[in-house]
Amino acid sequence: MKFPQEWIAELKSKVSLVEVVGENVDLKKSGANRFMGRCPFHGDRSPSFSVKDQFYYCFGCKESGDVISFSMKLNSLSFEEACEDLAQRIRLPLPKSSGPLTPAEQSEIRRRSELSTHAKVNLFAAHFYQRQLASEQGAHPFRQTARDFLKKRGISTDLAQRFLLGLTPPLQTGLAQHLVDSKAPLESARKMGLLRPSQRHEGDYDLFRDRLMFPLTDHRGRVCGFGARTLSDAQPKYLNSSESDLFQKSRFLYGLFQAKKSISELDAVFVVEGYFDVLGLVQAGFENAVATCGTSLTKDHLQQLLKLTQKIIVLFDQDKAGQNATLKAMELGLQNGVVLYGMKYPSVLDPDEYFVATGDEGKREFAQSAQAVFPWIDHEIETRLGRATQPEERAEAIKQIVSWLRGFNDPVGRAVRVQALVTVHQVPVVALGELARDLNGSFTADSAHSRPVAGQQNGGGNLDSGQHRGHLQSPNSGAKGSAKGRSGPAPQGSGVGRMDGRVVAISVRDRQLLPFLMKFHDFGSVFLEAKRRLPAKTTLVDFFEGAWVRPWVQRILDHPAGLSLLDQAPEHFLNDQVPVELREVILASLFDPVGADALPQLEQLLLGASQRIWARFSQGLKMEIAEAEQRQDIEKQADLMRQFLEIQRKLKDFQG
Repeated sequence: MKFPQEWIAELKSKVSLVEVVGENVDLKKSGANRFMGRCPFHGDRSPSFSVKDQFYYCFGCKESGDVISFSMKLNSLSFEEACEDLAQRIRLPLPKSSGPLTPAEQSEIRRRSELSTHAKVNLFAAHFYQRQLASEQGAHPFRQTARDFLKKRGISTDLAQRFLLGLTPPLQTGLAQHLVDSKAPLESARKMGLLRPSQRHEGDYDLFRDRLMFPLTDHRGRVCGFGARTLSDAQPKYLNSSESDLFQKSRFLYGLFQAKKSISELDAVFVVEGYFDVLGLVQAGFENAVATCGTSLTKDHLQQLLKLTQKIIVLFDQDKAGQNATLKAMELGLQNGVVLYGMKYPSVLDPDEYFVATGDEGKREFAQSAQAVFPWIDHEIETRLGRATQPEERAEAIKQIVSWLRGFNDPVGRAVRVQALVTVHQVPVVALGELARDLNGSFTADSAHSRPVAGQQNGGGNLDSGQHRGHLQSPNSGAKGSAKGRSGPAPQGSGVGRMDGRVVAISVRDRQLLPFLMKFHDFGSVFLEAKRRLPAKTTLVDFFEGAWVRPWVQRILDHPAGLSLLDQAPEHFLNDQVPVELREVILASLFDPVGADALPQLEQLLLGASQRIWARFSQGLKMEIAEAEQRQDIEKQADLMRQFLEIQRKLKDFQG
């Protein structure tokens, strides 16, 4: 159905874009009529999403448009569906068709009308169930049982109301009779699995009876189905609505509608297994939580979450089944080029039970663990190789890790970990098979025992547990030659950047250092002083670690007037080849300049980077010492050992 332009103009003038965006994005005023927030379309890490005069624009991913296009993109709607949703929001009547409709248009209108009716019937039922739990009237035998159960699990009345929790009456026809009395469309209730035709009597009977009800609300706020938990010994323990055009378990995430703004604001999401896991986390103040509905994490789940954040923290149960589900989720993420995260969960209890048992102390401990999340793939690599004490155990661990990395659909992230296997974990190159090509010529099957010489970095073998996304470092960062060679152009066609719709990761250190580099005229002397205390041939580039940050900084240094031009016209270095997140950090630095009082922070950042550089240099010396020992070159070995001991003293000074 085509809507008249006059009606569309009226719709856009009456719906506030700030209100619609503000329901999903934490907006802050920035000027007279302008609001800024994190973009909901690409996992923004700094406010680059601008809303002004009924128009939005993202400085990062370049998305722009009005309230209709925002609703279309955010909720994956057609133009007509977005218009209908917004019109319903302000109770603006839909226009009548100005001409005959094609069969396809008629079919689409019928489909949307039917889905809308189904969602309304589900919402009607949800309110009916909610009243059964909240009411003080009637003789529902499980009402107090349900209330006591929720209280025991730490779920407050306010939270129960926010998530529309309810209770089904014990009668076989409680909802059925209510729908009949309300003249609701019974056929729609049957299609949604709320009612079933009785085989013994005329009419319908309720599918759900004597159960605690969890309305399943999609990302648009529509009640698509129900989860129902028994409060007795009845089996099964949980029942779900049957699959329908509204509800598909493989795509549904419980709590996403309530959590999406918090996910976007915090740039992270906890993915748990059950309804009570979500409710327990939300009750404890961790509102960025969602749950799969009785299924493993799926590609559809990932696609929905990646619209809001790149940091997906898997927090499944601690039992064997939960551990297996976590590994499957990790493998699914790798296959889709996404590194999923984990955290040290401080208990074997489910989240709701844990917070009830531990109170405020448990919340603090959980929050601390959430600040130290780690990529699951890195955790598994470290754990499996670390506990493999026998040759056969090590062989099996390597085979499993190689299998994971072979399926990792991100060439840069894969290459970083492959190089770390060789340089850090001493995995023979011949064991890597086809993955050896990710070593970029640094290692070959014929030179499996070769080592970088002193002063050359070891190829990004960093599997630390920092909080930046994906832990991507340049696979070329350890190439031999000049500083320029070590920081060469970022790999093209590598599957990162905005060329294929994904966002690259910027590490925490790089994110903090770049604003100071942007003000080199104020802080350049600090950079240069720190560089003077580093190994020969070290450049400013070596303070940075990212696969895309290092080439960008090198480009500035290669320019005759690079550092001064960066201060006067930074847009000179912002072209289409600069990935989204790097551009975000640069733009944020321009809008939020660094003050002179931040000097101690810069000194600490450079101190940490210097320690990392010296540690890598030390590692290179150790390898050279081993080679000199094999050659029985005593003089060379002694000289290298002297250098090594001097560096160890430097590293102790850093630690002190």
